[in-house]
Amino acid sequence: MDQERIFALWANYLAGEATPEEIEELEWAFRANPELRRMAGLLSGTRQASPKGISPEEEQQLLQRGLQRFTNPPIRSLPVIKRISADGPAAEVSSEAGASIDDAQSVTVIPGGAGSARRIRLFFRVAAAAIVVLIVGMVFFLHTVKQSPAAPATIVAARGSKKFMQLPDGSKLWLNADSRVIFSNGFTTGNREMTLEGEAFFDVKHDELHPFIIHTGRLDVRVLGTTLNVRAYPGDSTVETTLINGKVEIDVPGNAQSSVILHPNEKAIIPVGGAVFRRPIEPDRTDGTITETSWVSNKLVFRQETLAGMAMRLERWYDVTIIFDNDRFRNDTLSGTFPEEPIGDVMHALQITAGFHYRIDKDTVRIW
Repeated sequence: MDQERIFALWANYLAGEATPEEIEELEWAFRANPELRRMAGLLSGTRQASPKGISPEEEQQLLQRGLQRFTNPPIRSLPVIKRISADGPAAEVSSEAGASIDDAQSVTVIPGGAGSARRIRLFFRVAAAAIVVLIVGMVFFLHTVKQSPAAPATIVAARGSKKFMQLPDGSKLWLNADSRVIFSNGFTTGNREMTLEGEAFFDVKHDELHPFIIHTGRLDVRVLGTTLNVRAYPGDSTVETTLINGKVEIDVPGNAQSSVILHPNEKAIIPVGGAVFRRPIEPDRTDGTITETSWVSNKLVFRQETLAGMAMRLERWYDVTIIFDNDRFRNDTLSGTFPEEPIGDVMHALQITAGFHYRIDKDTVRIW
Protein backbone atom coordinates (compact mmCIF):
# COMPACT_ATOMS: atom_id res chain seq x y z
CA MET A 1 0.00 0.00 0.00
CA ASP A 2 1.48 3.36 -0.99
CA GLN A 3 1.96 6.38 1.24
CA GLU A 4 -0.89 8.48 -0.12
CA ARG A 5 -3.37 5.65 0.37
CA ILE A 6 -2.47 5.10 4.03
CA PHE A 7 -2.55 8.86 4.56
CA ALA A 8 -6.12 9.03 3.22
CA LEU A 9 -7.35 5.96 5.11
CA TRP A 10 -5.95 7.09 8.44
CA ALA A 11 -7.29 10.64 8.04
CA ASN A 12 -10.78 9.30 7.25
CA TYR A 13 -10.60 6.90 10.18
CA LEU A 14 -9.66 9.58 12.71
CA ALA A 15 -12.46 11.79 11.39
CA GLY A 16 -14.99 8.96 11.81
CA GLU A 17 -15.71 8.91 8.08
CA ALA A 18 -14.00 5.64 7.03
CA THR A 19 -16.14 2.99 5.36
CA PRO A 20 -16.01 -0.65 6.56
CA GLU A 21 -13.92 -1.48 3.50
CA GLU A 22 -11.43 1.30 4.29
CA ILE A 23 -11.18 0.17 7.91
CA GLU A 24 -10.43 -3.38 6.74
CA GLU A 25 -7.77 -2.08 4.35
CA LEU A 26 -6.16 -0.01 7.11
CA GLU A 27 -6.18 -3.04 9.41
CA TRP A 28 -4.21 -4.96 6.78
CA ALA A 29 -1.65 -2.16 6.73
CA PHE A 30 -1.39 -2.36 10.54
CA ARG A 31 -0.91 -6.12 10.41
CA ALA A 32 1.77 -5.81 7.78
CA ASN A 33 3.66 -3.13 9.73
CA PRO A 34 3.24 -3.21 13.53
CA GLU A 35 5.16 0.07 13.75
CA LEU A 36 2.18 1.82 12.18
CA ARG A 37 -0.09 0.39 14.88
CA ARG A 38 2.29 1.56 17.61
CA MET A 39 2.33 5.08 16.20
CA ALA A 40 -1.48 4.98 15.93
CA GLY A 41 -1.55 4.27 19.65
CA LEU A 42 0.72 7.22 20.37
CA LEU A 43 -1.47 9.49 18.31
CA SER A 44 -4.68 8.20 19.94
CA GLY A 45 -3.18 8.73 23.38
CA THR A 46 -2.42 12.31 22.44
CA ARG A 47 -5.97 12.83 21.22
CA GLN A 48 -7.38 11.53 24.51
CA ALA A 49 -5.57 14.26 26.45
CA SER A 50 -7.73 17.35 25.96
CA PRO A 51 -5.89 20.70 25.94
CA LYS A 52 -6.21 22.44 29.28
CA GLY A 53 -6.99 26.14 29.42
CA ILE A 54 -6.64 26.61 25.66
CA SER A 55 -7.85 29.98 24.38
CA PRO A 56 -9.60 30.51 21.03
CA GLU A 57 -6.48 32.31 19.74
CA GLU A 58 -4.20 29.42 20.77
CA GLU A 59 -6.67 26.96 19.25
CA GLN A 60 -6.54 28.82 15.94
CA GLN A 61 -2.73 28.82 16.06
CA LEU A 62 -2.76 25.03 16.53
CA LEU A 63 -5.07 24.70 13.56
CA GLN A 64 -2.87 26.86 11.36
CA ARG A 65 0.24 24.89 12.36
CA GLY A 66 -1.53 21.68 11.50
CA LEU A 67 -2.58 22.99 8.11
CA GLN A 68 0.93 24.23 7.41
CA ARG A 69 2.41 20.87 8.35
CA PHE A 70 -0.14 19.14 6.14
CA THR A 71 0.59 21.23 3.06
CA ASN A 72 4.37 21.40 3.63
CA PRO A 73 5.30 18.24 5.57
CA PRO A 74 8.80 18.42 7.11
CA ILE A 75 11.47 16.10 5.81
CA ARG A 76 12.66 15.02 9.21
CA SER A 77 10.12 12.96 11.13
CA LEU A 78 11.88 11.96 14.35
CA PRO A 79 11.46 15.31 16.17
CA VAL A 80 7.73 15.25 15.40
CA ILE A 81 7.39 11.70 16.70
CA LYS A 82 9.34 12.52 19.84
CA ARG A 83 7.18 15.54 20.47
CA ILE A 84 4.03 13.49 20.21
CA SER A 85 5.44 11.03 22.70
CA ALA A 86 6.31 13.73 25.21
CA ASP A 87 3.20 15.92 25.05
CA GLY A 88 0.73 13.48 26.48
CA PRO A 89 0.15 9.93 27.70
CA ALA A 90 0.35 7.35 24.92
CA ALA A 91 -2.11 4.50 24.82
CA GLU A 92 -0.55 1.07 24.64
CA VAL A 93 -1.65 -0.71 21.47
CA SER A 94 -0.94 -4.33 20.66
CA SER A 95 1.27 -4.90 17.62
CA GLU A 96 0.32 -8.55 17.24
CA ALA A 97 -1.04 -9.61 13.89
CA GLY A 98 -4.44 -10.51 15.31
CA ALA A 99 -5.07 -7.22 17.12
CA SER A 100 -8.02 -5.14 15.96
CA ILE A 101 -7.92 -1.64 14.63
CA ASP A 102 -10.39 -0.75 17.37
CA ASP A 103 -7.46 -0.99 19.83
CA ALA A 104 -6.21 2.32 18.45
CA GLN A 105 -9.41 4.34 18.39
CA SER A 106 -10.47 7.05 20.84
CA VAL A 107 -13.04 9.80 21.34
CA THR A 108 -12.05 13.45 21.51
CA VAL A 109 -14.05 15.76 23.82
CA ILE A 110 -13.00 19.42 23.65
CA PRO A 111 -14.65 22.10 25.79
CA GLY A 112 -15.57 25.39 24.18
CA GLY A 113 -18.67 24.89 22.05
CA ALA A 114 -19.52 23.27 18.73
CA GLY A 115 -17.36 25.59 16.61
CA SER A 116 -14.35 24.93 18.83
CA ALA A 117 -14.89 21.17 18.67
CA ARG A 118 -15.15 21.25 14.90
CA ARG A 119 -11.91 23.21 14.53
CA ILE A 120 -10.04 20.89 16.93
CA ARG A 121 -11.44 17.88 15.11
CA LEU A 122 -10.20 19.30 11.83
CA PHE A 123 -6.82 20.04 13.36
CA PHE A 124 -6.37 16.49 14.59
CA ARG A 125 -7.46 15.11 11.25
CA VAL A 126 -4.95 17.26 9.41
CA ALA A 127 -2.17 16.68 11.95
CA ALA A 128 -2.82 12.94 11.95
CA ALA A 129 -2.66 12.84 8.18
CA ALA A 130 0.66 14.69 8.17
CA ILE A 131 2.07 12.37 10.83
CA VAL A 132 1.00 9.32 8.85
CA VAL A 133 2.86 10.64 5.81
CA LEU A 134 5.99 10.97 7.90
CA ILE A 135 5.61 7.54 9.48
CA VAL A 136 4.86 5.87 6.17
CA GLY A 137 7.92 7.43 4.59
CA MET A 138 10.05 5.93 7.33
CA VAL A 139 8.40 2.52 7.62
CA PHE A 140 7.93 1.85 3.91
CA PHE A 141 11.26 3.17 2.71
CA LEU A 142 12.70 -0.32 2.37
CA HIS A 143 9.42 -1.82 1.15
CA THR A 144 8.43 0.47 -1.70
CA VAL A 145 7.89 -1.14 -5.06
CA LYS A 146 9.21 1.78 -7.05
CA GLN A 147 12.38 0.24 -8.40
CA SER A 148 15.81 1.77 -8.61
CA PRO A 149 18.18 0.92 -11.43
CA ALA A 150 20.51 -0.84 -8.99
CA ALA A 151 18.31 -3.67 -7.81
CA PRO A 152 14.72 -4.94 -8.00
CA ALA A 153 12.45 -4.29 -5.01
CA THR A 154 11.64 -7.17 -2.68
CA ILE A 155 8.64 -7.58 -0.38
CA VAL A 156 9.03 -10.18 2.38
CA ALA A 157 6.52 -11.69 4.83
CA ALA A 158 8.40 -13.49 7.58
CA ARG A 159 7.23 -16.72 9.19
CA GLY A 160 4.32 -16.01 11.47
CA SER A 161 3.22 -12.86 9.60
CA LYS A 162 1.39 -11.69 6.48
CA LYS A 163 1.57 -8.54 4.40
CA PHE A 164 -0.78 -6.51 2.26
CA MET A 165 0.29 -3.90 -0.28
CA GLN A 166 -1.31 -1.88 -3.04
CA LEU A 167 1.07 -1.86 -5.98
CA PRO A 168 1.89 1.23 -8.08
CA ASP A 169 -0.32 -0.02 -10.93
CA GLY A 170 -3.36 -0.24 -8.63
CA SER A 171 -3.20 -4.02 -8.21
CA LYS A 172 -3.38 -5.48 -4.70
CA LEU A 173 -1.07 -8.07 -3.18
CA TRP A 174 -1.57 -10.24 -0.11
CA LEU A 175 1.59 -12.13 0.89
CA ASN A 176 1.35 -15.23 3.08
CA ALA A 177 3.79 -16.21 5.81
CA ASP A 178 7.35 -17.20 4.86
CA SER A 179 6.99 -15.72 1.36
CA ARG A 180 8.65 -13.09 -0.79
CA VAL A 181 7.99 -11.26 -4.04
CA ILE A 182 10.82 -9.79 -6.12
CA PHE A 183 9.67 -7.16 -8.63
CA SER A 184 11.36 -6.57 -11.94
CA ASN A 185 13.15 -3.26 -12.44
CA GLY A 186 10.68 -2.26 -15.14
CA PHE A 187 7.52 -3.07 -13.18
CA THR A 188 6.21 0.50 -13.27
CA THR A 189 7.12 1.18 -16.92
CA GLY A 190 6.98 -2.09 -18.88
CA ASN A 191 5.68 -5.59 -18.31
CA ARG A 192 4.56 -6.03 -14.72
CA GLU A 193 6.80 -8.97 -13.88
CA MET A 194 7.76 -10.47 -10.53
CA THR A 195 9.15 -13.64 -9.00
CA LEU A 196 7.24 -15.34 -6.19
CA GLU A 197 8.68 -17.64 -3.54
CA GLY A 198 5.89 -18.83 -1.28
CA GLU A 199 2.21 -17.94 -1.48
CA ALA A 200 0.40 -14.80 -2.58
CA PHE A 201 -3.10 -13.67 -3.47
CA PHE A 202 -3.41 -11.09 -6.25
CA ASP A 203 -6.17 -8.73 -7.30
CA VAL A 204 -4.75 -7.54 -10.60
CA LYS A 205 -5.76 -4.32 -12.34
CA HIS A 206 -6.52 -4.87 -16.01
CA ASP A 207 -3.93 -3.45 -18.42
CA GLU A 208 -3.60 -5.18 -21.80
CA LEU A 209 -0.55 -3.15 -22.76
CA HIS A 210 1.39 -4.23 -19.65
CA PRO A 211 0.90 -7.95 -18.91
CA PHE A 212 1.08 -9.03 -15.29
CA ILE A 213 3.46 -12.02 -15.13
CA ILE A 214 4.27 -14.11 -12.05
CA HIS A 215 7.36 -16.33 -12.18
CA THR A 216 7.80 -19.15 -9.67
CA GLY A 217 10.68 -21.12 -11.15
CA ARG A 218 8.43 -24.06 -12.00
CA LEU A 219 5.70 -22.15 -13.81
CA ASP A 220 4.91 -18.72 -15.24
CA VAL A 221 1.44 -17.20 -14.81
CA ARG A 222 0.34 -14.50 -17.25
CA VAL A 223 -2.57 -12.40 -15.97
CA LEU A 224 -4.65 -9.81 -17.83
CA GLY A 225 -6.87 -8.72 -14.93
CA THR A 226 -8.18 -11.10 -12.33
CA THR A 227 -8.04 -12.39 -8.77
CA LEU A 228 -5.98 -15.49 -8.14
CA ASN A 229 -3.86 -17.32 -5.60
CA VAL A 230 -0.42 -18.78 -6.34
CA ARG A 231 1.32 -21.17 -3.94
CA ALA A 232 4.91 -21.99 -4.82
CA TYR A 233 6.90 -22.69 -1.66
CA PRO A 234 10.40 -24.05 -2.25
CA GLY A 235 10.46 -27.63 -1.05
CA ASP A 236 6.73 -28.32 -1.56
CA SER A 237 5.87 -31.26 -3.81
CA THR A 238 3.47 -29.18 -5.95
CA VAL A 239 2.89 -25.65 -7.21
CA GLU A 240 -0.74 -24.49 -7.35
CA THR A 241 -2.53 -21.63 -9.08
CA THR A 242 -6.15 -21.01 -8.07
CA LEU A 243 -8.26 -18.69 -10.23
CA ILE A 244 -11.22 -16.94 -8.59
CA ASN A 245 -12.29 -14.82 -11.54
CA GLY A 246 -10.84 -13.57 -14.82
CA LYS A 247 -8.49 -15.56 -17.02
CA VAL A 248 -4.86 -16.63 -16.78
CA GLU A 249 -2.39 -18.53 -18.91
CA ILE A 250 0.06 -20.91 -17.25
CA ASP A 251 3.32 -22.02 -18.84
CA VAL A 252 6.01 -24.38 -17.60
CA PRO A 253 9.45 -22.99 -18.60
CA GLY A 254 11.19 -25.24 -21.09
CA ASN A 255 8.00 -27.04 -22.10
CA ALA A 256 6.29 -25.32 -25.02
CA GLN A 257 3.43 -27.87 -24.98
CA SER A 258 2.48 -27.25 -21.36
CA SER A 259 0.46 -24.05 -21.78
CA VAL A 260 -2.87 -24.18 -19.92
CA ILE A 261 -5.69 -21.61 -19.82
CA LEU A 262 -7.49 -21.42 -16.49
CA HIS A 263 -11.09 -20.28 -16.18
CA PRO A 264 -12.89 -19.00 -13.06
CA ASN A 265 -13.21 -21.47 -10.18
CA GLU A 266 -10.43 -23.69 -11.51
CA LYS A 267 -6.98 -24.44 -10.19
CA ALA A 268 -3.86 -25.86 -11.80
CA ILE A 269 -1.56 -28.25 -9.96
CA ILE A 270 1.99 -28.95 -11.13
CA PRO A 271 3.82 -31.75 -9.32
CA VAL A 272 7.62 -31.81 -9.29
CA GLY A 273 8.67 -33.05 -12.73
CA GLY A 274 5.05 -33.57 -13.77
CA ALA A 275 2.59 -32.08 -16.24
CA VAL A 276 0.03 -29.39 -15.53
CA PHE A 277 -3.43 -30.65 -14.73
CA ARG A 278 -6.63 -28.86 -13.74
CA ARG A 279 -9.40 -29.46 -11.26
CA PRO A 280 -12.43 -27.42 -10.16
CA ILE A 281 -12.46 -25.43 -6.92
CA GLU A 282 -14.76 -27.01 -4.37
CA PRO A 283 -15.98 -24.59 -1.67
CA ASP A 284 -16.78 -26.06 1.72
CA ARG A 285 -20.39 -27.27 1.80
CA THR A 286 -21.04 -25.90 5.27
CA ASP A 287 -19.76 -22.33 5.08
CA GLY A 288 -18.65 -21.81 1.46
CA THR A 289 -14.98 -21.40 2.43
CA ILE A 290 -12.51 -21.76 -0.43
CA THR A 291 -9.60 -23.64 1.11
CA GLU A 292 -7.00 -22.27 -1.28
CA THR A 293 -7.71 -18.62 -0.42
CA SER A 294 -8.93 -18.89 3.20
CA TRP A 295 -5.59 -17.62 4.55
CA VAL A 296 -6.34 -14.16 3.18
CA SER A 297 -9.14 -13.95 5.78
CA ASN A 298 -6.83 -15.30 8.51
CA LYS A 299 -8.53 -18.69 8.45
CA LEU A 300 -6.34 -21.79 8.45
CA VAL A 301 -8.14 -24.62 6.61
CA PHE A 302 -7.03 -28.23 6.07
CA ARG A 303 -8.91 -30.68 3.88
CA GLN A 304 -7.83 -34.33 3.92
CA GLU A 305 -4.21 -33.40 4.50
CA THR A 306 -1.51 -35.49 6.13
CA LEU A 307 -0.28 -34.40 9.54
CA ALA A 308 3.20 -34.01 8.05
CA GLY A 309 1.86 -31.62 5.41
CA MET A 310 -0.16 -29.75 8.02
CA ALA A 311 2.98 -29.41 10.14
CA MET A 312 4.77 -27.55 7.33
CA ARG A 313 1.93 -25.05 7.05
CA LEU A 314 1.65 -24.64 10.82
CA GLU A 315 5.39 -23.90 11.02
CA ARG A 316 5.01 -21.04 8.54
CA TRP A 317 1.77 -19.76 10.03
CA TYR A 318 2.92 -19.64 13.67
CA ASP A 319 6.71 -19.41 13.19
CA VAL A 320 7.34 -22.61 15.14
CA THR A 321 9.30 -25.82 14.61
CA ILE A 322 7.34 -29.08 14.74
CA ILE A 323 9.26 -32.27 15.54
CA PHE A 324 7.82 -35.78 15.18
CA ASP A 325 9.26 -38.01 17.91
CA ASN A 326 6.95 -40.76 16.64
CA ASP A 327 6.74 -41.03 12.84
CA ARG A 328 3.62 -43.18 12.90
CA PHE A 329 1.47 -40.05 13.05
CA ARG A 330 3.06 -38.30 10.06
CA ASN A 331 0.74 -39.85 7.44
CA ASP A 332 -2.52 -39.53 9.38
CA THR A 333 -5.03 -37.65 7.20
CA LEU A 334 -7.01 -34.90 8.91
CA SER A 335 -9.34 -31.98 8.19
CA GLY A 336 -10.03 -28.86 10.19
CA THR A 337 -10.81 -25.14 10.14
CA PHE A 338 -9.09 -22.75 12.55
CA PRO A 339 -10.09 -19.05 12.39
CA GLU A 340 -7.24 -17.18 14.10
CA GLU A 341 -6.74 -19.85 16.77
CA PRO A 342 -3.53 -19.91 18.85
CA ILE A 343 -1.16 -22.80 18.18
CA GLY A 344 -2.07 -24.46 21.50
CA ASP A 345 -5.77 -24.67 20.56
CA VAL A 346 -4.93 -26.03 17.11
CA MET A 347 -2.68 -28.73 18.52
CA HIS A 348 -5.29 -29.67 21.14
CA ALA A 349 -7.97 -30.11 18.45
CA LEU A 350 -5.65 -32.23 16.30
CA GLN A 351 -4.69 -34.30 19.33
CA ILE A 352 -8.33 -35.16 20.00
CA THR A 353 -8.77 -36.35 16.41
CA ALA A 354 -5.44 -38.16 15.84
CA GLY A 355 -4.71 -39.36 19.37
CA PHE A 356 -1.08 -38.21 19.60
CA HIS A 357 0.64 -36.48 22.51
CA TYR A 358 2.31 -33.12 22.15
CA ARG A 359 4.28 -30.57 24.12
CA ILE A 360 4.89 -26.90 23.30
CA ASP A 361 8.14 -25.40 24.53
CA LYS A 362 8.44 -21.77 23.40
CA ASP A 363 8.67 -22.02 19.59
CA THR A 364 9.07 -25.81 19.40
CA VAL A 365 6.24 -28.36 19.21
CA ARG A 366 7.01 -32.04 19.79
CA ILE A 367 4.60 -34.79 18.72
CA TRP A 368 4.79 -38.42 19.93
